[in-house]
Amino acid sequence: MAAAAALTRQARALSATDLRGAIALAEQAQALDPQPWRAKWLGLRLHEAGETARAAAMLAALPADLPLSRSEAQRIARIINPPAPEPEPDPVALAAAEQARQRAQAVARAAELMQQARALGATDLPGAIALGEQAQALDPQPWRAKWLGLRLHEAGESGRAMVLLAALPADLPLSRSEASRIQQILHPPAPAPEPDPAALAVAEDARRRAEAQARARSLTDAARGLQDSDPLQAARLGEEAHALDPQPWRAKWLAFRLHDAGHLARPAALLQGLPQDLAMSASESSRAQQILALAAMAQTLPELPTAAAPAYDPRPQSLLYCAASALPWHTSGYTTRTQALLRAGGAGRGPGGRDPRRISVGPHRQQRHA
Repeated sequence: MAAAAALTRQARALSATDLRGAIALAEQAQALDPQPWRAKWLGLRLHEAGETARAAAMLAALPADLPLSRSEAQRIARIINPPAPEPEPDPVALAAAEQARQRAQAVARAAELMQQARALGATDLPGAIALGEQAQALDPQPWRAKWLGLRLHEAGESGRAMVLLAALPADLPLSRSEASRIQQILHPPAPAPEPDPAALAVAEDARRRAEAQARARSLTDAARGLQDSDPLQAARLGEEAHALDPQPWRAKWLAFRLHDAGHLARPAALLQGLPQDLAMSASESSRAQQILALAAMAQTLPELPTAAAPAYDPRPQSLLYCAASALPWHTSGYTTRTQALLRAGGAGRGPGGRDPRRISVGPHRQQRHA
């Protein structure tokens, strides 16, 4: 008994580090001194070592009145009466569970990618589309296809956008703006016909004409502001305006400004080119005739007749002054001035003085005083 007790103590001390060695020592102790409590300890160690059958046989032989703790009793009961083994899982159920797990992971990853795509849509549209395509591949959803189709259309990929949007289910909830936009993408308006080259040329001419007229109006306004202070600059601006927009009224105005600046031939040429029905005021018509007459005179100067011999003997250092009226026969400002001129002309008659004469030229009032 002492040897069995020593072996048991050694077995208990060794069980934490060498379970097999502890079992061998306990078997020797049980052989020397078979005790129920030693059989209980050995059976539990055998079960721990995986020898379930030997452990169950040894624990089943324990006397019913052997004192056991609650945990020992429960453990021994499980060893002697183990629970029935779980049935083998159904392969179909396993496959379904795995698919559900993968599906949940894909849905979570797709949601994460969509958040990133929405945040990136305003700054990097191609990058947002790439993330949206990854999300749609992981979790194909109609609303995600709608979002992706609209982004593709914004990026100019109309063909791919139409394919995605045309496949959307009819009952997919859409806002009014989304429905209208999708209809425009799926049913785009017919392309505008190619413009007629002749019409394009006419439109371009009209555009250039409008630009030229606007520029000519601006130059004319500037010239009008300078016509009194700087006639030369006003004429130059008028010439530029007339070159841009040759209108009869503009040519008339330019002719007068050129004449103000000292020109003659050019104003006359402009006036000669005016249409006959161009409206002119009386002063404009008179001035135009004056300019044309001066231009004609400048081209062909009149021939002056040779002066005839004078019918009088010239008196050096003298002049003839014919007054329409004089004092004392008429009293007026004119006659008063004439009297003052005569007094200033000299004090005596003859050479160096005055020799007034009254000349009658008709039977009535026509008299002149020389």
